[in-house]
Amino acid sequence: MDILSQADQVTCSIISPQVIPGLHGFFVVITQLGNVYLWIMASAVYLLVGKHKLIAAAFLIALLFGGVATEDLKDIFHRSRPIGADYNTYLADMSYSFPSQHSQTAFFLATLLAGYFGFRRYGVIAYSLAGIVGISRIYLGVHYLTDVVAGAVLGIVMGEMVLLGWYIYGLIGRRWLLVQTAELAGIRLPSLQVSDRLQFIAVVVSMAGISISATALILGGYFISLITVIFAYLAIIMLPVVIRWIDVLDMIL
Repeated sequence: MDILSQADQVTCSIISPQVIPGLHGFFVVITQLGNVYLWIMASAVYLLVGKHKLIAAAFLIALLFGGVATEDLKDIFHRSRPIGADYNTYLADMSYSFPSQHSQTAFFLATLLAGYFGFRRYGVIAYSLAGIVGISRIYLGVHYLTDVVAGAVLGIVMGEMVLLGWYIYGLIGRRWLLVQTAELAGIRLPSLQVSDRLQFIAVVVSMAGISISATALILGGYFISLITVIFAYLAIIMLPVVIRWIDVLDMIL
């Protein structure tokens, strides 16, 4: 048994109802903070009735991309859930275990909140709640520690990628981690107030990427689905830059 497997087994034996009784109901509720389907529905409702529709649309698309990408990885790694997890059907479906979707979603949301509102204001609370969501997955017996850690890392990385996109599209002015890292490396990223036309193109590219990815995922093309998600994201990020250079070339020619 390797070190990671030992860590998984030890963690599952410590963070369990047998060792820490009386918290089952609490964790059943708190784990729903990482339910990507609930957040997708909430984002869709806010998109219809809320004021900040552009942010809501970007948030919804990001959740959809994250959900598809995580399911791709689950089907690529094919890791079984802990023994007995299949009986907790109200907490875990019959999908695979690695990485944890709930942890990915929770840390993804925490990263977006910290980037949009500021780490000191909301980030500490958001990341603390995300950590509790991760613990809940182990306590409820539906994930291993490595599932949770991988989900957390994936959520943070995807959150930073979305913040980078928001920054380039002028939706936020805060220079978050990826932007700061790029600028330290001498790469100057534009922050643009994009036109309605460009926003429309970005939404079309996003929805096309999600549709193709979901179709490939359903048909068992997990690698194709994951690659489509990646290329769709890159296309969205590069659209403002590409269009700006096209405009420059038009002026020159």
